[in-house]
Amino acid sequence: MITPHGHGTDGQHHQPRWLQQSAHARAGSLRRSILSLTAEDTQQCAHIKQSDLDLLQSMEVIFKSQACLNGSFLLSNDEHFDCSARNYGLDLKAAEVAFDHLRSVENESIKQVLMPYNADLDVILKVMNVLFIINNSRKERVSYQIFYWPELDWYANVKQEFVKWIMGTPNEFSICNFSFLFDASAKTSMLQADQVV
Repeated sequence: MITPHGHGTDGQHHQPRWLQQSAHARAGSLRRSILSLTAEDTQQCAHIKQSDLDLLQSMEVIFKSQACLNGSFLLSNDEHFDCSARNYGLDLKAAEVAFDHLRSVENESIKQVLMPYNADLDVILKVMNVLFIINNSRKERVSYQIFYWPELDWYANVKQEFVKWIMGTPNEFSICNFSFLFDASAKTSMLQADQVV
């Protein structure tokens, strides 16, 4: 049993995982390190069926903190301190594995943490829309492909989003309000959904 002060009845101090010292902290260090995203955490996210409050809190902290994201997938043994154009200081294989896990998350609570449809995303997309309009009004334009979000289908079910968009209210946020994001694959998914509706 844990008391209100975080102490167990056995006298040990218990904290949520997101407050515990990171596994990346050096042995014997009294400082806490920044919580970071790991392949192990994302694998747990991908396979969890029911909500795990500690895991959900960890993911919220990580995905809402630029410091946590910046501290993720750094090369071990201080190799990340010698960054250059050829050495990014990141373990790209570990990042690839982690994001592959995140693509297969089925738990809705964790999905919402990973890809929140909120006012911040809406604002960012509205700014991108203005840039897209400005680009289209210029004689020398950047490629429209610059505005594509090729990983969109990893974060959202485009067919479901399209159906919600058709049946939703005009002022409701929808990724479908920003057609410049869609590459050929996403547009194909939307056309397939339109055929069903």
